[in-house]
Amino acid sequence: MKRIQATLLVVLALSTWAFIAVRDIINELGIKHSNAQNYILKNLVGNFDATPIGSDAVEDVGGSSLDAQLKSFKVPYIRNLKSMVAGDKAAVAKDVCNYVKEYINSHEFIEAYTELRAKTKPVSEPPRLSLAEVQNIEKSLVQAEKALTQAAGYMTKQQLAEAKKAIAEQKLQIQQQKDPTPNKTRWEKMYPADPAVMVKKRLQEYLALAATVDFKAEITGSGGSRTFVNPAYEARPVKWKVIYRAGKEVNDVVTGFVKQWLAGEIIAKEKTTMTQYKDVAMSSGKGNGSAGGGKQQERDEDSGDNESIVAGKAKEVKNLFKKVKQKIVE
Repeated sequence: MKRIQATLLVVLALSTWAFIAVRDIINELGIKHSNAQNYILKNLVGNFDATPIGSDAVEDVGGSSLDAQLKSFKVPYIRNLKSMVAGDKAAVAKDVCNYVKEYINSHEFIEAYTELRAKTKPVSEPPRLSLAEVQNIEKSLVQAEKALTQAAGYMTKQQLAEAKKAIAEQKLQIQQQKDPTPNKTRWEKMYPADPAVMVKKRLQEYLALAATVDFKAEITGSGGSRTFVNPAYEARPVKWKVIYRAGKEVNDVVTGFVKQWLAGEIIAKEKTTMTQYKDVAMSSGKGNGSAGGGKQQERDEDSGDNESIVAGKAKEVKNLFKKVKQKIVE
């Protein structure tokens, strides 16, 4: 089941492929258009939080931890996936990709992106060190590097690596301190004025990542406890594993279309419209074979609608975290 799901996950979440959908593939899969479009947009920007950049004290979108990855990369529940891909799953994947590109080239996408960009614009900046403080730290780092060079012969490889890593991290922090508006800088990078810049970057990232995937990698175990035989692959990012599960055949096709997309207009000047797509009522009896059945499927189907509720609960936890942190500082 995971392998079948990955076929659709890689193309929908990474947002790739051709143009103009020939049928309403989204309704056929059992997904609401509003939900599908929300996932496409937020997977593209790499952020499922619509609050101003820098407003979250524990924000770590863009990090390498699993939690951070899942803040920037998510996939929707696909109700009818199993029955849809029982035949020609490559054709289904292609239709999904057609829909993705059609949406990205639509007035609706531009409007949604513009609204999200405005919502996430930072309203504050973190405190900055003074110029004198930055210069003093830089001098200390120069001295630390000299001392490390002299002591390198007496250190183990691990100790030397850890020391170099610490110095590198300090240099990065100092470089960040030199930016008077880091939140604005980050926002402009995540949400460029021209969304085509962002889309192009995601397409290029897909090609680069897919090229590193070992589709012959062996897996051991069963069910939810499956792991790669090669432990190095377990440390690979979530997107890498999704591409792997989709399989070489699917990704060979995706790669070809991505290259074709990159060779032309990323977002056309003449925009399409999504008004021809309408959500249809879905019977709880249908499904993708999940053991949960009716009510569970209904909850999963409306995951996009419940996102605001989840976000509200998450915000409550974050506010509590801020209060605890403030108490520690006091």
